[in-house]
Amino acid sequence: MVSISIKTKLSFAIAAMVASFAAFNVYYMPSRMQRQLTSMAAESLKQTAEIASHAVASTMETNSRADRAKVWQGIEGIPDFAFCAVYDGAGRRVEATEGCPTWVDELAEKAKNDRVSETTSREGFLVATSPIPLSRRSGEGLLVLCIHTDEIQKIFDANVRFASIVGMSCLALGIIAAIYIGSRYTRPLLELNEAAQQVAAGQFENVHVNVRTRDELAVLVKSFQRMTQNLKTGRDEIERHNRLLEFRVQERTRQLMETIWELEDIKTNLEQLVQERTRDFNKLQQADRLKDEFLANISHELRTPLNAVIGFSGLLLKEEKTSLPPEVQEDLNIIYQNGRNLLDMVETVLDLSKMQAGKFELELKEIDPIQVLEEVKTVALGLILDRPIKLVFEEPSWTAAIEGDSVRFKQIMVNLVGNSIKFTEKGEVEIRPYLESGKFKVIVRDTGIGMTEEELQRLFQPFQQVDGSITRRFGGTGLGLIISKRLLELMRGQISVTSAKGLGTTFVIEMPLVMDFK
Repeated sequence: MVSISIKTKLSFAIAAMVASFAAFNVYYMPSRMQRQLTSMAAESLKQTAEIASHAVASTMETNSRADRAKVWQGIEGIPDFAFCAVYDGAGRRVEATEGCPTWVDELAEKAKNDRVSETTSREGFLVATSPIPLSRRSGEGLLVLCIHTDEIQKIFDANVRFASIVGMSCLALGIIAAIYIGSRYTRPLLELNEAAQQVAAGQFENVHVNVRTRDELAVLVKSFQRMTQNLKTGRDEIERHNRLLEFRVQERTRQLMETIWELEDIKTNLEQLVQERTRDFNKLQQADRLKDEFLANISHELRTPLNAVIGFSGLLLKEEKTSLPPEVQEDLNIIYQNGRNLLDMVETVLDLSKMQAGKFELELKEIDPIQVLEEVKTVALGLILDRPIKLVFEEPSWTAAIEGDSVRFKQIMVNLVGNSIKFTEKGEVEIRPYLESGKFKVIVRDTGIGMTEEELQRLFQPFQQVDGSITRRFGGTGLGLIISKRLLELMRGQISVTSAKGLGTTFVIEMPLVMDFK
């Protein structure tokens, strides 16, 4: 889009004003003034002709020469009078002044037919016609009155000259005012534009705008100069900060390089450390593998003689009591029970080893947990014997089905119930199954020795019991709970525990239902 300067716009505006004023004074004003003057003179002449026609009518009726001479004298005294003619009812010219042209007869004939007063311009004359009211016998006559238009033209020329003088004066004043405005306002605006472009280019030196007014333009120029000074100050401040920032960047770069060198050293040390730890880890993996092999081998080596000891002692115990002395039977019973306990420990250690190696497998299928709990109840009663412990278990009226391994689920419940019986000297152990939120849950609660919060934190760690005295007093390997927890997780279940020292312990296990029935 083309950009036009203020000076050019102002020049175009002045030129348009001059052209408009010239067109007004040359074309519109003279023609309008001439029409107005002619119209006024015609209206005045028409009225004069009508008055004169009535005066002429009375002289024509009386046929008095004296009266007619007075009327003609009065008519000839009209300003700018040119000529006059009177026609009778038959259209004949009755009387006329000197210098009356022949075309007046044609005009009179036309006006007589129209029978109205009218005016017209012809050959430098302004002509008015007016009917003369005569008697009915004579009909209507016609008066033709004509004046010169020279005086009207003189008035017109004088007014045009006056208007031209006034217009030229106004035009001169306008041009002078435009020049004044241009020197007082346009020039400072142009200088301000150049200064703004200079500042936009980043040149803040020698920026000056001359202004001679004390109005808004002067305020604008002062504000621009203050803005320029502020920009210059801001640029200097930014340059100072840039230099300071460059120095700081260089300093930080140096520090960063030192840090990178240090990190390179640390990286080298870490790589060496990782290599050492990798070798150690490989050794640990090899040791763990050897441990698993050792446990598998030792469990196999232990299970074979243990099964033999358990089998032979069981066979001897089945013999008739009379064939063996009571002391021997008691010793055989001790051998049998300790063999069973030792075999359970070996099986437990082997299960944990398989779990840690990720080789433990379950036979998952749909099972009835209530039936398993009935079997656990029978085992629990055998563990209590004659101890002052009450086992609380009521078979529910509903049945449910869960997905799991019945043998391992029984192992979990036997372990939890066995622990409750083991750590309860007297009181009760409760087994309570229930359904909640689409899950099968079992609470195993006892009134035994309980645990502290710190002991609960170590509860599900392998080979850990609450303290050494527990192991010495109650026995056990400390693997039952960790194995139970992992077995439940393999069957998509979970276990939680709450306890208070001296008040007992409550275990809650939950497993998702396959289906339930009312």
